[in-house]
Amino acid sequence: MKPKNFKSVIMLTAVLATAAVFSACKGNEPSVGVDVYAAGYGKTENGLSTAKLWKNNVGTNLTDGSNGRGEAFSVFVSGNNVYVAGYEGKYAVLWKNGVATNLTDGSKNAAANCVVVSGSDVYVAGYEGDYAVLWKNGVEQKLSDNTSFVNQAFSVVVSGSNVYVGGSQNKKAALWKNGVLTTLSDGNGGNAWDGTPFNDEARSVFVSGNDVYVAITEMVGLSSIATLWKNGVKTQLSSDVNYDAAAYSVYVLGNDVYVAGYDDNSSTNFWKNGTWQKLADDGYGSMTWSVFALGSDIYVAGAACPVYPGYLYASIWKNGEMQYLSDNGYKAERAYSVFVVKK
Repeated sequence: MKPKNFKSVIMLTAVLATAAVFSACKGNEPSVGVDVYAAGYGKTENGLSTAKLWKNNVGTNLTDGSNGRGEAFSVFVSGNNVYVAGYEGKYAVLWKNGVATNLTDGSKNAAANCVVVSGSDVYVAGYEGDYAVLWKNGVEQKLSDNTSFVNQAFSVVVSGSNVYVGGSQNKKAALWKNGVLTTLSDGNGGNAWDGTPFNDEARSVFVSGNDVYVAITEMVGLSSIATLWKNGVKTQLSSDVNYDAAAYSVYVLGNDVYVAGYDDNSSTNFWKNGTWQKLADDGYGSMTWSVFALGSDIYVAGAACPVYPGYLYASIWKNGEMQYLSDNGYKAERAYSVFVVKK
């Protein structure tokens, strides 16, 4: 089980030789002076999918596959505590220092997509059944107002007394501020082959001062485009509506706005101030799901494809230089979230 409409692309097209490329690094040494955490998934030797946490490139399985598929979508570090949000089987799960707490009872498909900590409060965004959900200290609040379509919450941010949640409701990209909904798209996308409607999705929210940024994956017919919303103004990031693209994560550092995602038309997997930046890989493409800044360093989490066809290696890029988190590409490991703290 995967969260609904969690669109995945196994491999991007090869990179054009004329593309702007950061320098590559094939090693696997962790960053000096910081702890780098990543959350994602891997597979056991017998092919079972497991939620996974890496710290400084050392991976730990949070699940063993015995209770169904598991994935970890978000990691957040507060003091000495490491929180991870994801799912196992039909349960939305929050791990604290490796200890799992089920947020749902397993009667419906559910997942925890994002976790943040503010003071003594732990916020988790996700879904249960057809509802977008926010959990605060384990107490569930349904954000979406009906079950006409698939609804999800993908991102939560706390800024002062305000809680922002990005997600989808009734096929439209949605932003909730203290529970009050603002729709960010028209929701006019098409349907999958089985009739399931494609959702527009507000995948990531970032607040910087008085500015609110939202990374949106928006459907145009049967294709998806990457857009960035800032204070009511939306800018398309992807180059052509006839090719699939997605914006999964946004982070603002000073005057610079970073977005992780992909664009099939240009082999883009990362934008800085609206201009695509090609991250280093081994020649068969890559895609990214999360971006994080600490000081002047920019970290990106995703998966690279060094072996054709489509074998994914969970990877972290620091300032454009790639470091593998996994060395078993046939296991199709991916890193969906990155969080960095000073030692």
